[in-house]
Amino acid sequence: MDNSDKNVLVSPLNREVVENLKSYGFTVITTQPNENLAEPVKYHPDMLVSYIGKKKIIIDKSQIYLCHFLKNSGFDVILSSQDLKHDYPFDIGLNAIILQKMIIGLKEHISKELLQLSKINNLKLINCRQGYTKCSCVIISEKVVITSDENLKMIFQNLGFDVLKTR
Repeated sequence: MDNSDKNVLVSPLNREVVENLKSYGFTVITTQPNENLAEPVKYHPDMLVSYIGKKKIIIDKSQIYLCHFLKNSGFDVILSSQDLKHDYPFDIGLNAIILQKMIIGLKEHISKELLQLSKINNLKLINCRQGYTKCSCVIISEKVVITSDENLKMIFQNLGFDVLKTR
């Protein structure tokens, strides 16, 4: 495992989680708040960052420190041009899942940069009704997902994934 596998991006709000991750040897990188977002999600990585793979990442323009850190760590960083807003669905532009040559999310509100990358990289765009797609799933592996969302469960099962549905 190289060092990049030990980096984790989290909200700084739960100090216990941050300290526990550090105790397991992870390099903890914390988000900055996007003051345009609602209080419960303004630090939330799923709202502020979308990792494309191969060290390519789209980040919300509020994440200046993160932008510099990632660029200095060899990442190709793309700043989202979208202004995230307080209310749903105008807060979900980066809240999509990128997995197995697919982007899964609420198509009409996915950021312009994610849509462009889907075309450039020939990623299949899968529309779903759950705007908080990334927030609603735990990706265990390339073929295993945990979700509490019935629509996402059906989408993933139809794509051949093993899905654990929680309450």
